[in-house]
Amino acid sequence: DRELTTGMETATKHLLEVVAVLAEIKSHTGKSLHLDIEPEPDGILENSDEMVWLFSEWLLPIGKPWLVEKLKISEEDVEEALKEHIQVCYDVCHFAIVYEKPADTFAKFEKAGIKIGKIQISAALRVVIPHEPAARDLLKVNLLPFEESTYLHQVVAMKKDGMLHSYSDLPEALKVLESTEEKEWRIHFHVPVFLDNYGALASTQDQISIVLNEILKNPSLTNHLEVETYTWEVLPEDSRLNLGESISRELAWVIGKLN
Repeated sequence: DRELTTGMETATKHLLEVVAVLAEIKSHTGKSLHLDIEPEPDGILENSDEMVWLFSEWLLPIGKPWLVEKLKISEEDVEEALKEHIQVCYDVCHFAIVYEKPADTFAKFEKAGIKIGKIQISAALRVVIPHEPAARDLLKVNLLPFEESTYLHQVVAMKKDGMLHSYSDLPEALKVLESTEEKEWRIHFHVPVFLDNYGALASTQDQISIVLNEILKNPSLTNHLEVETYTWEVLPEDSRLNLGESISRELAWVIGKLN
């Protein structure tokens, strides 16, 4: 719609201005800096297809003529500069929530010439929806402690036919838990990466292991890893640990996987 088009046009122009500045910095200092765009559930840029769309439908068509004139370089050099200075922040939690397989996503970015500037190591909540009403009631009880208002906790559900359905926040999803025919929910609530379950609830920790294995197979994917759990203060009481201990355990778990 027109509102989306206007927003994308404005955002694209701002991103191109960033590219122009970063290209100038590189030409004067030799240092290459990049702005990493992070897709997020329920956002305009939510998955790998939409990141490719950002480049193919916005940055490259609008950016080539503007940057050719601005930087006095060829169209080929403009495309190289765009893909050097605008990259992807791959948040493991976010891509897991939209059910993307890491190897497929990395291959898609490679085919499009889009680089991964940073991988954020993070885990989301994951629940399988039971059939029995009593089990659903218990699941709701277990999810209620995660229903807090500091952050949005988007939910992406997978239906029986494999189609996805999004809820803007956990309370919205919980309203339909009793009657839904969806089979799985992935919830945008960052949980400690060193735990694969929280009592009756599971996490997407397995996706972190897959991503780290992909990095070990192909170290050129990125040279920047960041453990990104920030929800310590809003975790349910029985999931909270001393902050220093929590951060140390997360780093140790990741290093152990990489070793």
